[in-house]
Amino acid sequence: MASKLLKSTSQGAASTCYVALNPQTRGVSGKYFADCNECHCSALASDEIEAHKLWKHTRALIHRT
Repeated sequence: MASKLLKSTSQGAASTCYVALNPQTRGVSGKYFADCNECHCSALASDEIEAHKLWKHTRALIHRT
């Protein structure tokens, strides 16, 4: 089942390589790409309040050690 849902290393790197190397994406910044296509983030990913909560929890975890 996991093999149907998870990507290989090459598949996982494809969008990053596409954006980094494709002349059509030169100068593109702050965009989200999935499967080599520009996509919109989910509402949760764009939620400033949730981002702040995540930042606070992450800092707390980091400073525990």
